[in-house]
Amino acid sequence: MKYCGKIREDCSSLEERLRSACKKINSKFEGKSRVSCWDLMQTELKLTVRKDEFVANKALKNQKPACKRSCQPIGNSALTDMQTTKSTAEQPRSPTVHIQQLEAEHSASPGQSLTDNLHITEPFQPTNFNFPKKTFGKQNRSFQSKWFNDFPWLHYNEQSDSVLCFICAQQNEKLNLRAARNKEWVFISQGFSNWKKALVRFKEHQVSECHKLAMEYQISIPNTCGNVIQMSNDAAKKTMVTNRFCLLKIIECLQYLARQAMPMQGDTDEESNFIQLLKLRGKDQPVLWTVRASCFQRIIDNYSALLQEWIVCLDQKLQADVRGRVIGCEAQMNTFDFFFGLNLGERLFSHTDNLSKTLQKTKMSAVSGQRVANVTKQVLEKMRNNECFKSFYDTVLVKSKQHPSVSEPALPRQRRAPSTFEIGTGAPSYPTTPQDHYRRVYFEAIDLMVNAIDLRFNQASCEKMESFLVKCLNCQDYSTELRYLETNYKDDVNVGTLNAQLEIFKLLMKEGEFTCLDDIQAKMKTFSEAEKSMISEIITICNLLLVNPATSAAGERSFSSARRLKTWLRSTMTQTRFSNLTILNTHKQRTDNLCPIDIANEFTALNDNRRKNFGTFKESDFKISG
Repeated sequence: MKYCGKIREDCSSLEERLRSACKKINSKFEGKSRVSCWDLMQTELKLTVRKDEFVANKALKNQKPACKRSCQPIGNSALTDMQTTKSTAEQPRSPTVHIQQLEAEHSASPGQSLTDNLHITEPFQPTNFNFPKKTFGKQNRSFQSKWFNDFPWLHYNEQSDSVLCFICAQQNEKLNLRAARNKEWVFISQGFSNWKKALVRFKEHQVSECHKLAMEYQISIPNTCGNVIQMSNDAAKKTMVTNRFCLLKIIECLQYLARQAMPMQGDTDEESNFIQLLKLRGKDQPVLWTVRASCFQRIIDNYSALLQEWIVCLDQKLQADVRGRVIGCEAQMNTFDFFFGLNLGERLFSHTDNLSKTLQKTKMSAVSGQRVANVTKQVLEKMRNNECFKSFYDTVLVKSKQHPSVSEPALPRQRRAPSTFEIGTGAPSYPTTPQDHYRRVYFEAIDLMVNAIDLRFNQASCEKMESFLVKCLNCQDYSTELRYLETNYKDDVNVGTLNAQLEIFKLLMKEGEFTCLDDIQAKMKTFSEAEKSMISEIITICNLLLVNPATSAAGERSFSSARRLKTWLRSTMTQTRFSNLTILNTHKQRTDNLCPIDIANEFTALNDNRRKNFGTFKESDFKISG
């Protein structure tokens, strides 16, 4: 009992010392930051615990065995808690993180310091720490804090006095090192503590396949690929934007077909107007709207600015496909071929554009259109000579000198034409100078335009009918033209009645000189309705001549909308659909004012799957980015 009382006194004294130490620490905490408080607390506890450990051990040595059960030391739990708090004199960068690390390390086994505590975000690397020494032969060695600078992936485990590879341990826990061969478990989970060979082993591990793979998963792959969830969201957004753009085009196609009272279905899906219109719009390219002389002229006027713009674009970060297009445009514009073709297109298309605008006049007849087309063709044919080419070629050469980056004219590589195009056994002909080569290009372009005008406007029917009327009035033989009318226009013109009306026609047109349809038309405008009725077949021929094929091909017969809808679509159409299409076709202005965005939003709101695929439509969906 005497010894037990002594032990109680010693333990009570120990508790008082601990309380005084805590009060002393609290007094020093006032006005201090969290980091400095942490350092002071560790220092005071270290001194107090060491001093009182000696007193407690001395008291317990004198304890008799009989007192073990009856005398439980008071404050033992507090002593144990204080003993587990080992000290470091370091000044951590993030006190909260390092407190969690210390707690995790002291509560874990040496091989589980990282694998069971994944909340640790950075390796534990104390700098001002008294690392314990180990005996290696006749020398005592310890971990060196300077190794953290050379090998920043090291993670120190204070409890086992060993180090791990922080990156390898983390990636192994995430199952990213399954493909790695020859894993070094001593750096992953077991812990390395052979300080004698530390530098050698650290360098070997740093260049190992396992460590390189862990570094790829830690740094390279996230930086290159990005977050998988974010990438999936971005891809889904891009898909929705594309889907919205396509659906708006589909709605516009349906709106057009309904407005024009055209059937959507055909004998097969492939032959339907709807599918064919979608394919046609799928081929839409901005270049279709830029093949005009004014567009060529704008490029020529801004040639230097465009070349400079390509250089500016290449200095910026662009996607691979966009960068390739910019490089291609710059390379093409720096060639004489491109510059020559640009100027040739501007010169030739200026005449064809003028012809197109003239033909679009509302009162332009077929014969008048054919006449102005012939005028344009004659102008182009006069340009097809060596003098005109020489003048044009010299002008282009002078202009090209204003742009130093444009190359000099050169001959292309000689290529033999396919045998199917060869006529005879003579040797193929090649241009001997660049000027000869571009002369061929010049003549070929003019020939293509002249042939295209002939193909479009050189129609025998207009010529035959106009010649028939002129020869009749000039008392010439028109038997050939009459047979042509009887063969090709027997459903429109009654030849028997026409022969009788020709005498009346000559009598009414007896005054004046007539050389073309315009002269005849001007005279016939003075006739009364009764006189026109007497030459009805002649009027029919004049009407056929006055109709421009360019407009008649696109026009429709003047049947009622209901008749056309019933005739063409009734077999596969309900009454509701028929009523809806009739309204769209009859009220064309209201149909044109319908907003495709409102229609698309109403369409997608009817189904959850549509909302997932399309989202909400906005004005920006009319323009899709590449």
